[in-house]
Order: sequence, then C-alpha cells, then structure tokens
Amino acid sequence: MAEDNRAPWGNAIPLGLSGYCLMCVLLGLIFGLRAVPPESMLVLPIACIAIATVLFTGGLITLRNGDTLNGALLATFGIMFVFGPGLEIAANLAGLFKLPMAVFGAWHLLLGVWMIIWGIPLSKAPIFAFLISPLMVIGLWCLAFSMLFPQAAILSVIAGWVFLVPSLAWGLYAMAVNLSAEMGINLPVGPPLIRAKD
Repeated sequence: MAEDNRAPWGNAIPLGLSGYCLMCVLLGLIFGLRAVPPESMLVLPIACIAIATVLFTGGLITLRNGDTLNGALLATFGIMFVFGPGLEIAANLAGLFKLPMAVFGAWHLLLGVWMIIWGIPLSKAPIFAFLISPLMVIGLWCLAFSMLFPQAAILSVIAGWVFLVPSLAWGLYAMAVNLSAEMGINLPVGPPLIRAKD
C-alpha cells in the first residue's frame, strides 16, 4: 500500500464547533426563552442548512486529518442531529406531510442513545471533552419526553436552557481550547474520566 504523504488541512474542529454553538443558541431561543413565535419557526430549518454544512465540512476535514472520533462526531451531528430534523420540520411546516409529535420524540430519544454510545470512547478523553455526552443526553431527552408527553411541556423549557447555557458554554470553551492549542497555549481540560492502564 502506498504511503499517504498528503499534508493535513489544519484543525477543523473549531469550524464544526461554530455550527454547534449556533445550534445551541437557536434551541435556547426557541425552547428556553420562547423568543421565536410558532409562525416564525421556519427560521430553524433554514438555519439548519448552514449549520449542518459547517458541521459536516468540519467533520470531513477532521476525518481526513486522521481524527476518527472527532471527525465522525462532527459529521454525525451535522447530518443526523441537525440536517435530518431540520428537513422534517420544514416538510411539516410546508404541509408536505404531517408527522405526529411522537415521531419527533422518538427521534430525539434515539439521538440521546447515540450520544451515550459516543460517550464510551469519550470516557478516556479529558473530563471536559466527555461532558458533551451527558449535556446532549439531558437536552435531547428532555425535548423527547416533552414531545411524547404534552403534559410535561416544562421539560422543553429545561432543554432550551441546557442548550443555551451549559452546552453553549461547552462549545465556546471547546473552540477556545482547540484554537489556543494551535498557538501553543494549553487551556485546562481536566484529567481523563477513565485513565488508561500503564
């Protein structure tokens, strides 16, 4: 097999995280602050196109650079967590088909399960990197149960605040960590949750 001598393209993780942060802001405005009225909900799928493009592009570049975990995570976020639900919402609003809220709830439950699976390899990463898994599970499952059980609508507000405050703060700090590393500055990220055996 021929050796691959192509130079890496650079650290694309901050590129993908910029889309993640914007998605957290949007979800916080919609569910946490209730700042987007139902008639303006079309803003979400429109924004999802740009956000998914940024996330997926960052993931592909990161995969090309040989970082399978972060590359696959960013690319999966872009397509399965952002673009797919965005298309469903757009089709629903356009009246192309009508999906019961239970379908959206089940979808968010599945996304939470995927985040738990992603948390398995992240358990050997620094604690700060691992935090993305429980944060996303809390937000996704709160949204899911609010869709499955209308009487638990308060859970969607909780999900919005989870995305707007701790998840957004995580994304911004993760961007700072990666950008600072390019300048030779190491920001604290904590020890690994599970230390490798010597």
